[in-house]
Amino acid sequence: MVLNLHVRLLHYGTSRESVSPLIGQTQQVLVTEESFDSQYFVAHNRFYEQVLVPKESAFMGKMVEVNIYEAGKHFMKGSPLLHSKLYTPSISTPLAKGKVSGLTEDFKEQLSNGSNSPPKTSAGAENSVPKTSGQTGDKLKFLYFIIALFVAFFAFFMGKNILGYKSNILNM
Repeated sequence: MVLNLHVRLLHYGTSRESVSPLIGQTQQVLVTEESFDSQYFVAHNRFYEQVLVPKESAFMGKMVEVNIYEAGKHFMKGSPLLHSKLYTPSISTPLAKGKVSGLTEDFKEQLSNGSNSPPKTSAGAENSVPKTSGQTGDKLKFLYFIIALFVAFFAFFMGKNILGYKSNILNM
């Protein structure tokens, strides 16, 4: 009885019956990479299940609404809906392949000129960024000094008989 149930469950896990309810569903997927065989783009739904979509360059990095038309044990194939709008699920637009993020226009200009001088700053830029002084560092150094001094006194007086009883810590 248990073996029969195990065989039926094993067959169900590898059969099309377990994935057939997915066929015909409409899902939002994020296209992330090219498939191993280079025939499709690999997308993932909100459960991170793989959905293969047609290889169109406009899909890369975008959210696409697809209709699932084929499903296997570890994959689904989807066709994009005609009325589906492609959108990028991020705050900023993605950079083209090979572009480096984080460079300001001043640094780009400096790199293109081959100059080693620091980039120019505008007059208002000096006031916009608060300058840090050494006061915070000095306060921390003083605090660490006081703590170290306290620890040294504590260790010294623990070795002495200051409370009227003999300390067994050092006389073992």
